[in-house]
Amino acid sequence: RGHTFWFLLYKIIMPGCDHIFVQSEQMKRDVENQGISSAKLTPVPMGVDASDIQDQEHNGQRELIPQFEKCFLYLGIITRLRRLDFLVRVLALVRKEVAGVKFYLVGAGEPPEDEEDIRTEIKRLGLDDAVVMTGHLPREMALQYAKEVDVCVSPFAPVPLLNSTSPTKLIEYLALGKAVVANDHPEQREVLKESGAGICVGWDEQEFADAIIRLLSDSVLNKKMSERGAPYVRAHRTYDAIAKFVESELLEVVKKNRQGPARDAS
Repeated sequence: RGHTFWFLLYKIIMPGCDHIFVQSEQMKRDVENQGISSAKLTPVPMGVDASDIQDQEHNGQRELIPQFEKCFLYLGIITRLRRLDFLVRVLALVRKEVAGVKFYLVGAGEPPEDEEDIRTEIKRLGLDDAVVMTGHLPREMALQYAKEVDVCVSPFAPVPLLNSTSPTKLIEYLALGKAVVANDHPEQREVLKESGAGICVGWDEQEFADAIIRLLSDSVLNKKMSERGAPYVRAHRTYDAIAKFVESELLEVVKKNRQGPARDAS
């Protein structure tokens, strides 16, 4: 079935399309490698609603987390593919330098059994008192947790299936005005380079831990990075901005198609 779908997609459907929207620059490169013309491909990354940015101004007071607790957070679904037990080992390294730090894991396993690797690693390292697993929460409460923590993390395991993704959580973190630690994933690298709103590291536990420690310890740097996220999202990653971009691309396709027959006739 996979081979049949590949043949239909890359040999019949895509070659016959006037234009193709893909999710990221990496996906564009991947599709090009299958023989599809670059001129037909436009990346359209993930975004957020503009109202999410305006509504997420945080006054520094916490409702869900103890006021002076040092903490970092992961927001999203839990799957074995993402290898999130990595973050438990990162936490163990961070706690060697920052006493009492907590890790908030906001999300649930899909399926629930996918949480077992994380729970096993928590027990193995004796970190039961340092990890808060909230389970699935309403969106408003999940974002409230993200607003209140000191640092947000966005790890994407370096596997081909994830390399072409456009991470929503990274854009949500920036929209909330949070400093981010993310690993060197194609889109995350570009977003953090353009926005200056976080630290990009390799898929390495010590590098990840060092970046979190740095942001937990340096309030000036943390604040500076936190303030850069929302303006970047407003300019580049709201649904309104993305819709205008897609509209302009579609209008160009229509324009070229209208000009084509006229040019041939002349």
